Amino acid sequence: DPPPAFSASDSIWNFTLSMIEHQVAEEATGNSLFSPVSILTTLNMLLLGTTGETRAEVIKALGYPRYTADVHAQFKKIIESMNKDIGVTVATMNSFFHQAY
Repeated sequence: DPPPAFSASDSIWNFTLSMIEHQVAEEATGNSLFSPVSILTTLNMLLLGTTGETRAEVIKALGYPRYTADVHAQFKKIIESMNKDIGVTVATMNSFFHQAY
């Protein structure tokens, strides 16, 4: 059987639960504040620049059942939905720079 279809909302939820289960928190206070959408968006950008074994490892670490171009389209829709549904503008800006040696 093929793996289930990708769901960005499931990925965000699973990533959030994983961060909570691993007790990701500031050591001195025990508090935690993180943005699963921002973290996953950045890792998805990283994924675009990977190949081979590294690519497979990133996909596995992200917990994606399979990877298609739909991943990026779904994340775009989630950010657009957040802007509409919660009545605020969520602006994201990310960049990666490549240095050739």
